[in-house]
Amino acid sequence: MLDNLPTSAKVAENEDTVMMYIKGQPYIQLDGGEWTKYPTN
Repeated sequence: MLDNLPTSAKVAENEDTVMMYIKGQPYIQLDGGEWTKYPTN
């Protein structure tokens, strides 16, 4: 039953921040601004 469910990208969102993976890399958008690569170090 669960084998045929569609998949989607990982997304985290709250009031002012959206974070998602694009082509395996984390990106973040703050306060509706530009998307930038999330620092990983």
